[in-house]
Parts: sequence; C-alpha cells; structure tokens
Amino acid sequence: MKQLAIWLTGAAALLASCNSHPEKGAFKIDMQLANTPLEKVYLEEVMESSTKIVDTAAVKDASGKITLEGMVPEQGLYAIRFESGKYIFLALDAGDMSISGDYNELEKIQVKGSEATTEIQELLKYYSEKSQTLSKEMQAIDSLRLAKTPDSVLAARRQQMDQETKNFREHFLSAARSSKIPFQQYSLWSWQVSRTRQTASLTKRLPGHR
Repeated sequence: MKQLAIWLTGAAALLASCNSHPEKGAFKIDMQLANTPLEKVYLEEVMESSTKIVDTAAVKDASGKITLEGMVPEQGLYAIRFESGKYIFLALDAGDMSISGDYNELEKIQVKGSEATTEIQELLKYYSEKSQTLSKEMQAIDSLRLAKTPDSVLAARRQQMDQETKNFREHFLSAARSSKIPFQQYSLWSWQVSRTRQTASLTKRLPGHR
C-alpha cells in the first residue's frame, strides 16, 4: 500500500486542473463481496496529502452487500476502505456503479458503470504482479553476488533485469498516452516517474550495475 502513495497523491493533486470533463452530481455504489467480514466500510476521497470520509456503511450479514452514496463535485479519485486495512480504488463521478467479487480476491473484482475504475484496477494488478517479479529478481541477483557467481553470469542477469525494468516503464507510459481519462494521464505519468526512480535506486545498489 505504501508503494502506491506517490501515485495516489499525484492523481489527487491535479484532478481539477487535468480533468476537462468533470461530472458532478449524485452517485451510488452497490457492492457485494463474498466472504466480507462483518465490519464497517468507508468511502474516502483521496486528496493531495490526506483522505476524507464521504460515506460509511456496515456489512451486516454473510451476503456482503452494502450501498455507498453521496454527491461528487467532479470526477475524482476515491478509495473504499475496509476496517481490516484492505482497499479498492475508484475513479468516481455521478451515476451508478456496481462492484462484485470476493473479499479475499479483491484484485479480481468486477466493476460495472465505471470504465475509469476498471482501467485503474487493471493497472494496479499489473503493477502488483510486475513489482513482485522485479523484487524477486533483485533478490536473486544479490544472492548470486554473495555466492561469488562469475561476472559473466551476473552481467547476463543484470541485463535481463534492465530490460524488464524498461518494459515496466514503457507499459505505463503507453497507458498514460492512450488513457481516455484526462486525470489518469497525469497520475499515471507521475506515478511512473516516481516508480522508475525507485527502481533505478534499487538496481544501482547492485555491484557492477551501469
């Protein structure tokens, strides 16, 4: 979750200036997630340096059904937060949205009524999977170095790591260029830059990296 902080901050900071077609008015979110604990659920607006609770609901039975509703001044970045600490990120504007799935597999939820939210979920899934892959590769290279693996083998692994990092960066740049949602174009670019710097910092810690 902490790794997404800069991405979220960048998105929230320029929503108003980057969004050329704000949609204000009433919204309603119908959510049903199997296996949801009987707990409170909060809908929060993600702002530049904080969040603000917009609505609250309680899961009262095994169906996992809740409804969140209110008013939005324009399309914005929001998060559904569970008491357990889990989140679902949304691009919210006026209208109806439905979310279904399993509480234990939030990365597989189905969203209807919000193309922007679907796009966010797909990118976050890619981010999570790719981050895990890059992290494991960094650890593997470090282990090889400690085991005094020949330089030729380490060089090949570093080259592969560099290519994976490049592909990761280019994916987000491509997503930002093709996004239909103006505020996402900025937020994706902002997050990608911060993530690239973070990855570069980690890889430079590996001996022999150029």
